[in-house]
Amino acid sequence: MVAQHVVSAQEVASSFKITVSLINFYTNLGLLEVFDRKGRGNKRYYLLPAVEHRLQIINEMKRRGFPLRLIQESLHREQS
Repeated sequence: MVAQHVVSAQEVASSFKITVSLINFYTNLGLLEVFDRKGRGNKRYYLLPAVEHRLQIINEMKRRGFPLRLIQESLHREQS
């Protein structure tokens, strides 16, 4: 069984050089999936391989000029 690496929104933001606000925005749109919520303020945690994969897709699609609505649809299809 492969160990799952759980990271905070802050760790994800630092790793991808983006803001926690953007992580939260993507999460609220359903582009990123929260693995767990803990502590004061319901701090969000993500599974590292999954959030990395999703952010890579989002960044590539944004780079190619896709609007968020189409990115959202694409990621929802991938999830199904």
